[in-house]
Amino acid sequence: MSLVDLLRLPWFAVSPSPWSLAFYAVMALIGSQLLLNLGAKYRRAQRLMAFIDALFLLGIMVFIQDTIWLIFNTWRWILPLYSGTATFLNYYIRFPQNIMGAALMILLTWGLWRSNLVAFRKKTVFWFAVISAFTFTVFLLAPGQQFTDWTYAISHGYSDQTILQAFLISHIGYKILIALAFLSLFPKKQT
Repeated sequence: MSLVDLLRLPWFAVSPSPWSLAFYAVMALIGSQLLLNLGAKYRRAQRLMAFIDALFLLGIMVFIQDTIWLIFNTWRWILPLYSGTATFLNYYIRFPQNIMGAALMILLTWGLWRSNLVAFRKKTVFWFAVISAFTFTVFLLAPGQQFTDWTYAISHGYSDQTILQAFLISHIGYKILIALAFLSLFPKKQT
């Protein structure tokens, strides 16, 4: 079975994809170790609690990146092509969902922010600027929506090459940038 055959399986294209879940797990493991190295204290189940906190911190990064993607997707495809079919309930609801999700995760990790174990640093802002520039470039250069959304490419019968290209942009390109933004939350020096 090729990668594209795997991508075409209905259960793989459900968000979040298994690839994303694996990425979240690996990054949360890395983040949990960073938190423990920085001296984060938990009353019990330190590794588990650090993993959950790191997962919430990563969630903030994912919600911000997804909102950036939604803005460019709205600009490039929704407003010019689908404004009549994209309603609040089937599309625009993702904006408040992302904002509320990020706000909730900030509240759940507030102790880490307050104790300066994590912070939005200049590097974090830089990586989100890179994510925005990358997203702008992808959407500007894409001749069709199939290049900016691999699930769209699958559901509309595009070639294996197109599906693979769109998947690599979203699941390699964006994941690397999200990882760099996430890691920038932690101070360079750990105890």
